[in-house]
Amino acid sequence: MSICESIKRRFIRLSKGQRRVAQFVLNDPSIVTTKIASEVGRIAGVSESTVHRFCYAMDFAGYSELQKRMKEDLAYHK
Repeated sequence: MSICESIKRRFIRLSKGQRRVAQFVLNDPSIVTTKIASEVGRIAGVSESTVHRFCYAMDFAGYSELQKRMKEDLAYHK
């Protein structure tokens, strides 16, 4: 299952801030591969901590794992 599919399945269980991150990632998945967590938070309108909590809610060890998996997903689905 792709990360975007996983996000869609878990969306309803995320906090309001985490949903903002989730929607941001769904709208432009490639941005995660080029931006650091604080930039994603700033653009999405949430704190860097919320970005990290989103990663944990998605069962990633942290933002770097989300970046790595997103790069793999995007490469696989090209």
